[in-house]
Amino acid sequence: MEDKKTALAKAMLRCLTWVYLLAMLGGFPFYFQNNYINIAASKKAFFQAATLLFLTLAILPGVYAWIRPGKDARQCKCFSAADWCALAFMAIVSLSCLLSPEGPEAFWGHKGRQMGGLFLLLCIGAYFAVSRYYGRWDWMPWLFVFSAAILWFIMICNFWGWDILDMHSNLKKDQVTHFLGTLGNQNINASYCGVLASLMLAFFYSSQEKPWKRCYGVASVLGVYACYCTSSDSWLLAVGDALLLLLALSMGNPEKMAKWLGCCAAFGCGSFAMGMTVAFARLSGWKNPFIRRFCKQKLLSSLADFRLLLAGAILLLLLGLLLRGRPKARCMGFLGKYGNRILAACLILGGLAAGLAIFPLEDSFGTNRGYIWKRTVWNFKELPVWQKLFGYGPNCFYQSLQERFIAEMQERFSSPFLDAHNECLQILAITGILGLASYLGMQLSLLRSCLCKVFPRPKSPSHGRENGMSEAAESINGIYLAGSVAITAYLLQGLVNNPSIFTLPPFFIFLGIIEHHLRSSRLSQR
Repeated sequence: MEDKKTALAKAMLRCLTWVYLLAMLGGFPFYFQNNYINIAASKKAFFQAATLLFLTLAILPGVYAWIRPGKDARQCKCFSAADWCALAFMAIVSLSCLLSPEGPEAFWGHKGRQMGGLFLLLCIGAYFAVSRYYGRWDWMPWLFVFSAAILWFIMICNFWGWDILDMHSNLKKDQVTHFLGTLGNQNINASYCGVLASLMLAFFYSSQEKPWKRCYGVASVLGVYACYCTSSDSWLLAVGDALLLLLALSMGNPEKMAKWLGCCAAFGCGSFAMGMTVAFARLSGWKNPFIRRFCKQKLLSSLADFRLLLAGAILLLLLGLLLRGRPKARCMGFLGKYGNRILAACLILGGLAAGLAIFPLEDSFGTNRGYIWKRTVWNFKELPVWQKLFGYGPNCFYQSLQERFIAEMQERFSSPFLDAHNECLQILAITGILGLASYLGMQLSLLRSCLCKVFPRPKSPSHGRENGMSEAAESINGIYLAGSVAITAYLLQGLVNNPSIFTLPPFFIFLGIIEHHLRSSRLSQR
């Protein structure tokens, strides 16, 4: 009788989690009210209502699963480093709300970006619930692909001048080109689409069956094209990271190198599609404000230039021929031994060159990002010790700068900054040093666990035979590869973008999915 009750509780939790995932990944990106006027409020209301309902319904069967002995109970009670960091972040957010000079606003978050303490706590709650009760991975990539394809289709239609949802009706003429699809402005779209496109490239790389591989390949091309439509180059940090990580994984292995070349080809096809769009607009005299705005972005327009694309296609063709020719073994041996070292050296030199080019940081850098970055750091230095530890309060970034810099901002810009345009600085300002440490600790610990699965330690042949290891067991697990790519992509694009109501809930849900599989793997090994 007890076994039946346990099985029923387990089935209820899994069913609730699947319904929640369908609502959040399939409905949340498309839900809006009154077009762009209160899109942040509508997204927040959808997420908070869905998450509160999910957590409320899951309490009773969850408590029953917790107190019952057995594998399921052990899985609920097992806490990883990421879980401890998430718990610490919850505690720090709560203390930050209590200690904030703007207490009610810090908790409820009615103004500005509307990311109050309640919103952040529910993100962590969703992570914990999904990490404990989520079931299978098989259908989840298809949900990501289906949702992303619809989102990108709406964005592309807007980019071509077809407002199929009539969302631009309440915008001023000079505001129209800053908004696409059902998410919001260009920075939010670039952040969301950059991570999603990186995820599609990871699925494309790790898929084995041809129908799935073709589907992910098409989704990757569509995702890159949609990223171009945002007219913001911040997504390049995410997609570029995905390609570099996949390259590091492929060094010295001809089959994996061929897969990596396929990912590069998908990126090239998306770039070529944007180049064709711009060329057609110019030849036909198509006076599209979105395309005009895109052409003003020097970096993006140069990547879609046919001359650069032709050079890239020739290089990919030569690399593909090299993988088939006689020197393949010698070349792969060299790359397997020295390739990642050379790649790491190039990245370090590139980072140093970029740092020398950026610093000393000018106010005008990155569409005035340099200005707000410096003011955020200066303001943080002036805060008392307890606010340096716990922050000024969630959703109170604007209030923390108000005394020192608001008059200056209003004089120099049309409106003051509501956020730092840098995820780490934003979290540091609102939750302090302890909040930032726990927030990053959660993501970095999950990233480390995924990378350990993707880059396993070399083992001797005898060790492999003793443990019954097979080629299938040594192959890349697509779940952990997707986790590695998505987390690094999110962290890198966060260097120039903010956490937002539009991006944090899906990201924390994805982290919960990854943590579930990591926990299941640890328990099975025990």
